[in-house]
Amino acid sequence: MRIKFLNELCSEAFELTIDIEKVSEFKLYEIPEQDIEFKLAYCFSGLNGQGELEHLLKEIADTSNSHHANCLETGWKQCLASKGIIVRDKDLRKLWMDFYKRMDCLSHKERKQAKQNVQWDTFLSLYPEKFDFSKDIPELNDLRQFLTFFG
Repeated sequence: MRIKFLNELCSEAFELTIDIEKVSEFKLYEIPEQDIEFKLAYCFSGLNGQGELEHLLKEIADTSNSHHANCLETGWKQCLASKGIIVRDKDLRKLWMDFYKRMDCLSHKERKQAKQNVQWDTFLSLYPEKFDFSKDIPELNDLRQFLTFFG
């Protein structure tokens, strides 16, 4: 379903027929009028066919001490709901990831430079153990396989 949807969008955008049939299938396309050749493939980064990359990252995160982030779900969301404010799951997941990195992983000293330290490249160099990228999750395996095409 998602592939068909993306094929339709890309076909319209590129003004040609995009006919990708499966994930990680690279196909060559050309736009002769522009003298452009390109390869196109799709990779989905959610979990269980839904969501975004943050869903997958939460699944591989070391959540043994993620108290600040977990309280967003167990307290903050309900508090806002009691005041008639609805927080979308998408926004909550992004906030969870930010709180996890900033509040549950960084030391007090590191938080003084949080803007830099929560950026993924810096964060993963400071705390490589906080995410288990070797975990055997089908979606993570697919993403790893897809990324090998670029290495």
